Amino acid sequence: MINIAKILLSFVLILSDEKLNKEVEKILKEILYDANKFEFVILSAPNSIESFSIADKKEIKLIGDKCYIPIEIIEKNSKKRAIVTATLKIYKNAYKAKRDIRKGEELSKDLFEQVEIDIAGLKFQPIYSIDDIDCHRAKLNIKANEILLSNFLERKPLIKRGDQLIGVFESQYVQVSLTVFAREDGRMGDLIRVITPEKKLYKAQIINEKTVKLIGE
Repeated sequence: MINIAKILLSFVLILSDEKLNKEVEKILKEILYDANKFEFVILSAPNSIESFSIADKKEIKLIGDKCYIPIEIIEKNSKKRAIVTATLKIYKNAYKAKRDIRKGEELSKDLFEQVEIDIAGLKFQPIYSIDDIDCHRAKLNIKANEILLSNFLERKPLIKRGDQLIGVFESQYVQVSLTVFAREDGRMGDLIRVITPEKKLYKAQIINEKTVKLIGE
Protein backbone atom coordinates (compact mmCIF):
# COMPACT_ATOMS: atom_id res chain seq x y z
CA MET A 1 0.00 0.00 0.00
CA ILE A 2 1.33 3.42 -0.99
CA ASN A 3 2.09 5.66 1.98
CA ILE A 4 0.66 9.01 0.80
CA ALA A 5 1.96 10.82 3.89
CA LYS A 6 5.58 9.79 3.19
CA ILE A 7 5.30 10.86 -0.45
CA LEU A 8 3.92 14.27 0.53
CA LEU A 9 6.63 14.70 3.16
CA SER A 10 9.34 13.81 0.63
CA PHE A 11 7.88 16.32 -1.83
CA VAL A 12 7.88 19.05 0.81
CA LEU A 13 11.51 18.29 1.73
CA ILE A 14 12.59 18.45 -1.93
CA LEU A 15 10.90 21.85 -2.34
CA SER A 16 12.48 22.98 0.91
CA ASP A 17 15.97 21.90 -0.23
CA GLU A 18 15.50 23.68 -3.56
CA LYS A 19 14.43 26.89 -1.85
CA LEU A 20 17.31 26.68 0.61
CA ASN A 21 19.83 26.19 -2.21
CA LYS A 22 18.39 29.14 -4.12
CA GLU A 23 18.47 31.40 -1.06
CA VAL A 24 22.04 30.40 -0.23
CA GLU A 25 23.11 30.97 -3.83
CA LYS A 26 21.43 34.37 -3.82
CA ILE A 27 23.16 35.52 -0.63
CA LEU A 28 26.55 34.19 -1.79
CA LYS A 29 26.23 36.14 -5.03
CA GLU A 30 25.88 39.29 -2.96
CA ILE A 31 28.83 38.47 -0.72
CA LEU A 32 31.15 37.11 -3.42
CA TYR A 33 30.32 39.77 -6.02
CA ASP A 34 34.01 40.16 -6.99
CA ALA A 35 34.62 36.44 -7.63
CA ASN A 36 34.78 35.02 -11.15
CA LYS A 37 32.49 32.24 -10.00
CA PHE A 38 31.79 30.09 -6.96
CA GLU A 39 30.49 26.65 -6.10
CA PHE A 40 28.89 25.48 -2.88
CA VAL A 41 27.50 22.38 -1.26
CA ILE A 42 25.27 22.55 1.81
CA LEU A 43 26.80 20.36 4.49
CA SER A 44 24.27 20.79 7.24
CA ALA A 45 20.88 22.42 7.73
CA PRO A 46 17.81 21.85 9.92
CA ASN A 47 15.44 19.14 8.71
CA SER A 48 11.98 19.82 7.32
CA ILE A 49 12.28 23.56 6.80
CA GLU A 50 8.98 24.69 5.34
CA SER A 51 9.27 28.43 5.88
CA PHE A 52 12.44 30.39 6.60
CA SER A 53 14.38 33.54 5.81
CA ILE A 54 18.04 34.54 5.88
CA ALA A 55 18.75 36.29 9.17
CA ASP A 56 21.10 39.27 9.56
CA LYS A 57 23.59 39.26 6.65
CA LYS A 58 26.20 40.83 8.90
CA GLU A 59 26.31 37.58 10.90
CA ILE A 60 27.29 35.45 7.90
CA LYS A 61 30.80 34.08 8.40
CA LEU A 62 33.31 32.90 5.83
CA ILE A 63 36.00 30.81 7.52
CA GLY A 64 38.41 28.96 5.27
CA ASP A 65 36.36 27.00 2.76
CA LYS A 66 33.24 27.04 4.97
CA CYS A 67 30.33 29.45 5.07
CA TYR A 68 28.01 29.76 8.07
CA ILE A 69 24.65 31.35 7.31
CA PRO A 70 22.16 32.16 10.07
CA ILE A 71 18.53 31.55 9.12
CA GLU A 72 15.24 32.22 10.85
CA ILE A 73 12.80 29.30 10.78
CA ILE A 74 9.11 30.12 10.99
CA GLU A 75 6.98 27.45 12.69
CA LYS A 76 3.32 28.21 13.23
CA ASN A 77 3.34 31.27 15.49
CA SER A 78 6.98 31.06 16.56
CA LYS A 79 10.42 31.70 15.11
CA LYS A 80 13.74 30.07 15.89
CA ARG A 81 17.30 30.57 14.70
CA ALA A 82 19.52 27.97 13.06
CA ILE A 83 22.77 27.79 11.10
CA VAL A 84 23.22 26.50 7.57
CA THR A 85 26.77 25.33 6.86
CA ALA A 86 28.11 25.12 3.32
CA THR A 87 31.49 24.27 1.83
CA LEU A 88 32.77 26.71 -0.76
CA LYS A 89 34.99 27.03 -3.79
CA ILE A 90 35.69 30.64 -4.73
CA TYR A 91 37.44 31.32 -8.04
CA LYS A 92 39.42 34.49 -8.64
CA ASN A 93 42.30 35.58 -10.87
CA ALA A 94 45.65 35.46 -9.11
CA TYR A 95 49.29 34.99 -10.14
CA LYS A 96 51.76 32.12 -10.11
CA ALA A 97 55.54 32.15 -10.45
CA LYS A 98 56.95 31.14 -13.83
CA ARG A 99 60.20 29.97 -12.23
CA ASP A 100 61.90 29.58 -8.87
CA ILE A 101 62.48 32.95 -7.20
CA ARG A 102 65.14 33.38 -4.52
CA LYS A 103 64.58 35.16 -1.23
CA GLY A 104 65.58 38.82 -1.61
CA GLU A 105 65.24 38.80 -5.41
CA GLU A 106 63.66 41.93 -6.87
CA LEU A 107 60.31 41.19 -8.50
CA SER A 108 58.89 42.17 -11.88
CA LYS A 109 55.76 41.42 -13.90
CA ASP A 110 57.54 39.04 -16.27
CA LEU A 111 58.18 36.61 -13.39
CA PHE A 112 54.46 35.82 -13.03
CA GLU A 113 51.47 34.74 -15.07
CA GLN A 114 47.77 35.10 -14.31
CA VAL A 115 45.73 32.03 -13.42
CA GLU A 116 42.26 31.35 -12.06
CA ILE A 117 42.37 29.57 -8.70
CA ASP A 118 40.13 28.49 -5.86
CA ILE A 119 41.05 30.89 -3.02
CA ALA A 120 38.78 29.36 -0.37
CA GLY A 121 40.79 27.88 2.46
CA LEU A 122 44.07 29.64 1.65
CA LYS A 123 45.87 30.75 4.82
CA PHE A 124 47.17 33.98 3.27
CA GLN A 125 45.52 36.27 0.75
CA PRO A 126 46.65 35.92 -2.88
CA ILE A 127 47.99 38.94 -4.75
CA TYR A 128 45.30 40.03 -7.21
CA SER A 129 47.25 42.85 -8.91
CA ILE A 130 50.94 43.12 -9.78
CA ASP A 131 50.82 46.71 -11.03
CA ASP A 132 53.32 47.78 -8.34
CA ILE A 133 55.24 44.51 -8.12
CA ASP A 134 58.43 46.35 -9.17
CA CYS A 135 58.40 48.01 -5.73
CA HIS A 136 58.74 44.65 -4.00
CA ARG A 137 61.19 41.80 -3.49
CA ALA A 138 60.74 38.19 -2.43
CA LYS A 139 60.45 37.86 1.34
CA LEU A 140 61.14 34.12 1.06
CA ASN A 141 61.88 31.53 -1.61
CA ILE A 142 59.05 31.10 -4.13
CA LYS A 143 58.82 27.89 -6.13
CA ALA A 144 57.89 27.68 -9.80
CA ASN A 145 54.08 27.46 -10.26
CA GLU A 146 53.50 28.55 -6.66
CA ILE A 147 50.66 31.04 -6.17
CA LEU A 148 51.86 34.52 -5.16
CA LEU A 149 50.55 35.24 -1.66
CA SER A 150 50.72 38.39 0.44
CA ASN A 151 53.27 36.90 2.83
CA PHE A 152 55.66 36.11 -0.03
CA LEU A 153 56.76 39.68 -0.70
CA GLU A 154 57.96 42.83 1.00
CA ARG A 155 58.61 46.35 -0.21
CA LYS A 156 62.12 46.95 -1.51
CA PRO A 157 64.29 48.90 0.90
CA LEU A 158 65.00 52.54 0.12
CA ILE A 159 68.55 51.98 1.31
CA LYS A 160 70.54 48.75 1.04
CA ARG A 161 73.40 47.46 3.13
CA GLY A 162 76.68 48.93 1.79
CA ASP A 163 75.09 52.06 0.23
CA GLN A 164 77.15 55.22 0.60
CA LEU A 165 75.12 57.95 2.29
CA ILE A 166 75.33 61.46 3.68
CA GLY A 167 74.99 61.42 7.42
CA VAL A 168 73.68 64.67 8.88
CA PHE A 169 74.01 65.70 12.52
CA GLU A 170 72.04 68.75 13.63
CA SER A 171 71.97 70.65 16.90
CA GLN A 172 70.74 74.08 17.91
CA TYR A 173 74.00 75.68 16.84
CA VAL A 174 75.66 73.46 14.28
CA GLN A 175 75.04 71.13 11.36
CA VAL A 176 77.63 68.56 10.37
CA SER A 177 77.61 66.29 7.31
CA LEU A 178 79.83 63.28 6.81
CA THR A 179 80.09 60.21 4.61
CA VAL A 180 78.68 57.01 6.09
CA PHE A 181 77.83 53.53 4.83
CA ALA A 182 74.65 51.58 5.61
CA ARG A 183 75.15 48.46 7.70
CA GLU A 184 71.61 47.17 6.99
CA ASP A 185 68.62 47.62 4.68
CA GLY A 186 65.93 50.15 5.54
CA ARG A 187 62.91 52.10 4.35
CA MET A 188 61.86 55.72 4.80
CA GLY A 189 61.82 56.62 8.50
CA ASP A 190 63.53 53.41 9.64
CA LEU A 191 66.36 53.45 12.16
CA ILE A 192 69.46 51.71 10.83
CA ARG A 193 73.11 51.36 11.76
CA VAL A 194 75.69 53.24 9.70
CA ILE A 195 79.48 53.33 9.81
CA THR A 196 82.02 55.98 8.87
CA PRO A 197 85.19 55.29 6.85
CA GLU A 198 86.97 55.52 10.22
CA LYS A 199 84.83 52.58 11.43
CA LYS A 200 82.76 54.64 13.87
CA LEU A 201 79.22 53.32 14.28
CA TYR A 202 76.08 55.46 14.54
CA LYS A 203 72.34 54.97 14.68
CA ALA A 204 70.60 56.93 11.97
CA GLN A 205 67.09 57.63 10.68
CA ILE A 206 66.49 57.37 6.93
CA ILE A 207 65.43 60.74 5.43
CA ASN A 208 65.65 59.79 1.74
CA GLU A 209 67.59 57.41 -0.52
CA LYS A 210 70.84 59.36 0.00
CA THR A 211 70.52 60.99 3.41
CA VAL A 212 70.26 59.81 7.01
CA LYS A 213 69.94 61.78 10.21
CA LEU A 214 72.55 60.73 12.76
CA ILE A 215 71.00 60.13 16.17
CA GLY A 216 73.72 58.65 18.33
CA GLU A 217 76.30 55.94 18.69
